[in-house]
Amino acid sequence: MSTTQPQPSSPAMQNGASTPTMTSGAPQAGAQSGSQPMMPSAPQAGPAVSNAEIMHFASALREIEPLSSKMRGEAMQKGVSKAKQQALEQTYAKDVHGILAKNDLSASTYEMLMRKAHSDPQFAQKVEAAIKSGA
Repeated sequence: MSTTQPQPSSPAMQNGASTPTMTSGAPQAGAQSGSQPMMPSAPQAGPAVSNAEIMHFASALREIEPLSSKMRGEAMQKGVSKAKQQALEQTYAKDVHGILAKNDLSASTYEMLMRKAHSDPQFAQKVEAAIKSGA
């Protein structure tokens, strides 16, 4: 059984190791044929996100980031067995899902919001403000 694990990073806390690669199903402006109008280079708006969802997302990010850093630190220690790494990952996944549930977010909603934060600078700014406000 395979489950998708949310990516534990926020735009403010990107450190390379936790930054997911963003891919989009939308065609790139340069890849369109001459018969189609050019797409603007501005990010896609995506689904509308309420202020409450932004606050839940920001709260989840604040809780997930230290957990992610701790798990990476423990998993990367010298001499840690594969079994111990897998156990850490399973514990981390369970903890993350608990954090998401506490913040009224599903894993798919969290991942959608993460993609939006990486592709939409205005949305990312709103999330950053919510993270900093601590609300």
